[in-house]
Amino acid sequence: MTSTDYSMLRRRVLLPNEISSAVNFDVFLSAYNESERVNRVFTDVRAARKIWIIHPEYGDLNPLEGDDCAVFRVAKDEIPLDALRRIIRDIGLSEEDRTITVGVDITGLLRPFVLTMAFLFRELGFETVTYIYSDPFTYSAGFRTTFSTGALYPVESIPGFEGIHEPNLDATDALIIGAGYDSRLIRAVAEYQRSAEHFVLFGLPGLQPHMYQESQLRVAEARESIHNYGSHKTALYAPADDPYTTAEILSQQITRIRSGSPTRNIYLSPVGPKTQVLGFALYYLAECADTPTSILFPGSASYATETSSGLSRVHLFEVEYALLC
Repeated sequence: MTSTDYSMLRRRVLLPNEISSAVNFDVFLSAYNESERVNRVFTDVRAARKIWIIHPEYGDLNPLEGDDCAVFRVAKDEIPLDALRRIIRDIGLSEEDRTITVGVDITGLLRPFVLTMAFLFRELGFETVTYIYSDPFTYSAGFRTTFSTGALYPVESIPGFEGIHEPNLDATDALIIGAGYDSRLIRAVAEYQRSAEHFVLFGLPGLQPHMYQESQLRVAEARESIHNYGSHKTALYAPADDPYTTAEILSQQITRIRSGSPTRNIYLSPVGPKTQVLGFALYYLAECADTPTSILFPGSASYATETSSGLSRVHLFEVEYALLC
């Protein structure tokens, strides 16, 4: 039994033509790129204020601004926590606004920003935030789709998700990788923690039926860097579209890992589906305070600005922070 019942957190699934009639926010934030699923949701969502966040890793993008839409740019080399604190401050949000309705589309957000957004709204004391993710019909080049490009940055812990670690001579460190299509990032974090025991969390079922098989092919490209790759003892599974089940699976697995050594160092690296990244964040915020647990991420100098085709479903995850005890 975990201390957090993630099933209490609510979710909805919408068809594309239901977006405009189903949701209405005071503030809506999204990260701009050139994919149809990001732009259509931004257009169709009803909100008093809409905010585009521009990641420099997507290149020099210039979305249209309007009366109800503002654009905020992340500076090159600005860490996510500093960038989002600045943006939220400049939007005018503070602890006094914690009861307003906020929607965040995580579809185009870079993964460290997904983590940090969840952390920051909790830090500000917001009661409820709705996180949105849009499924594509397919990725542009199938299992060969390239997401991160350019040079890889050093693997680093994410501010807000840094644990209290000490050398533990009695137990091997453990690494749990939330895997998707980006074999470069999987390989980078596995090699960074090469002496740890490795576990890989797969998205099963995938966002679309064919995507689980495609992700398996991409993860296999990093198999030489993953200890005991292919073993049923090191493979974990959670639906690619369900952050709450992801959080529950992580909770169960880490309880097992620490059963013989409560102070065992554990590292998490969510480089797979954005919905699973949100699940890693929720689990960490609920259960990892003051523990030897950290989230690591291997950044990339650039990301493809369009990797998908179409919009099949829209997921809404209503996170009540009071339930993350």
